[in-house]
Amino acid sequence: EPIATQIYILLPPHVLLLDVAGPAEVFYFANRYQQDRHFSLHFIAPEPSVISAVGLPLAAQPLPDTLPDGAILLLPGMSGDAPDWAHPANQALLGWLRSQGARCACLVTICAGALLAARAGLLDGHLCTTHHSHCAQLAELAPRARVADNRLFVHDGRLWSSAGVTSGIDLALSLLERLTSPQCAAQVARNLVVYLRRN
Repeated sequence: EPIATQIYILLPPHVLLLDVAGPAEVFYFANRYQQDRHFSLHFIAPEPSVISAVGLPLAAQPLPDTLPDGAILLLPGMSGDAPDWAHPANQALLGWLRSQGARCACLVTICAGALLAARAGLLDGHLCTTHHSHCAQLAELAPRARVADNRLFVHDGRLWSSAGVTSGIDLALSLLERLTSPQCAAQVARNLVVYLRRN
């Protein structure tokens, strides 16, 4: 019987498609190359539909009351210089994150998704990163975090964070290798026609 691993991808307003699709494809294909662990993807938001940055609408499931044991919570980035914190959907996301974010087994931030985690108080004491254009913002939002710049991704305890866009794939492959095997990660990388490891 395979281990069931639930991955919840939170969709903020104006979400960047590649931040969502890159990691999602990694875990989707992982089910093809090994049978020890089954990854299930859940796309969640406060609203039933989220308009992505490029204008493509994405259907979403409601925010769950609780996350199951062992769940992975992934926060993709959104377009713009800074999140619109007054947006009702962002207010709802932050309220939910403050109650649920600390309970998940693994928290993954892609690009400006780190700003959501910082605003919810989830990065304190952690080493983390984000897109180079957001590093100063992240340091302001999370003064008790250690923000690393010029990194593809960073792993610190239960927190994984990436610079975003395509580096979300690098992070997902590394996390996949840890959860399954180097062979599975290599097969998925080959299928996606990307490097298994970039410098």
